[in-house]
Amino acid sequence: MSHRSLAGTLRLTGLVLIAQFTCTTAQADPAIWCVQGKHNTLYLLGTIHLLPSDEQLADNIQRAYAESEQLLMEMDMDDLDVTTIQTAMMQAGLLPANQNLSSQLDTTTRRNLQSAIKAMGIESERLAHFQPWLAALTLEQLHYVSQGFDADSGVESQLTRMAKHDHKPIQGLETVQQQINLFAGMERNAQQDLLRQTLEELNESPDEVQSLLQAWRNGDIERLQVFLQQGFDESPQLLNLLTTRRNQQWLSTLITLLEQQSDDYLVAVGALHLLGEEGLVSLLQQAGYSVTRQ
Repeated sequence: MSHRSLAGTLRLTGLVLIAQFTCTTAQADPAIWCVQGKHNTLYLLGTIHLLPSDEQLADNIQRAYAESEQLLMEMDMDDLDVTTIQTAMMQAGLLPANQNLSSQLDTTTRRNLQSAIKAMGIESERLAHFQPWLAALTLEQLHYVSQGFDADSGVESQLTRMAKHDHKPIQGLETVQQQINLFAGMERNAQQDLLRQTLEELNESPDEVQSLLQAWRNGDIERLQVFLQQGFDESPQLLNLLTTRRNQQWLSTLITLLEQQSDDYLVAVGALHLLGEEGLVSLLQQAGYSVTRQ
């Protein structure tokens, strides 16, 4: 179980600031950390990429957004073109004409894939020539959509609409092409691990998913970390590729903002990127910055 779509590996139109946002006591809201720079503050928010279609952002997220002059996310979602992304993913994610998905998988994963396709009512030909990473992302998306989750209601999507309405600058830590290359560049074993984890995720009960969501809503970071890291114990290479290595790359960008900028930023990235010894919160503390939980 990995919950990558919800929190890890995309309609609000305005905001009135009711109370000054401060880095003080923790409350039962999604976890936000404040990082003090030389002349500014970064608010670190661990996000859920997909949320139920009617879910709005918590008050503490809206206050952090209001206090920030700029928004920084994994990608600059203000400039995304869906057609261009789909074309790029298909170009990178299709196997050569003489290969098929089944031939890339071990016997157990192949059998589990066939069972999942049948249970979800998907035509097997639809995925037949996908590389395992693209099959995994496709199945994961279809699974959560079938359970009432919606990328347009995810944290990043809601923040993007707010920022566009308010003419607030949006920046991305990565480009779309970099994210596609991340998956397309995986070795065969890593791709198979990704698909295996996804197939396990499809078997989760609705109660398990709701427990993850409730841990995120309540800012229960210990419980949230347990949920998000399940499945990676068997594939540390995958955790390193999707999370740890990217955190190290993003750290230099955050330090530059803390050292050279005066604007306050809301930094919104998948929740797993902030947690644990290799998470951004810990890495910033190790780099000597004051990081406090709201």
